Amino acid sequence: MNINIKLNNRLFLIITHFVLVLGAISILWPFFWMISTAVKPTPEILRIPPQLIPSQLDWSHLTGVFRDVPMLRFFFNSILVASIGTIAILITSSLAGFIFAKYDFPGKKFLFFLILATLMVPVQLYMIPLYDIVLKFNLVNTYWGIIFPGIISSFGTFFLKQ
Repeated sequence: MNINIKLNNRLFLIITHFVLVLGAISILWPFFWMISTAVKPTPEILRIPPQLIPSQLDWSHLTGVFRDVPMLRFFFNSILVASIGTIAILITSSLAGFIFAKYDFPGKKFLFFLILATLMVPVQLYMIPLYDIVLKFNLVNTYWGIIFPGIISSFGTFFLKQ
């Protein structure tokens, strides 16, 4: 009986690890293919059937991207917007979550229900009104025009209230 349980546990572990390795390969495969294709010469990129490992390394595609496109500026923009947005959401969500968790005030349940109801509204529905607001505040083509609409997160407020 005891040997049977050990065999079942070992078989379960083997199957679990096999499934996890397959999952990891399926997730990492597109990255491997992207890197492999980035260092292939152009004829090998278009070759049928595709070749996984390039016959010779060609770095001209990668150097061309950094030469022709301001990639460092794009990285800086992404880091700036993501950092400021994350900090703003942490501040607003933690303040609102604390208020909803610790204080009683009239209309608390209704307001919290309203916040939860906004989670059910698809983003596509309020994308144009948000653009109109950004346009009226003259924030189009600015960092604040990207950051401002996402400063308050109803999910963050719900999560931090819990």
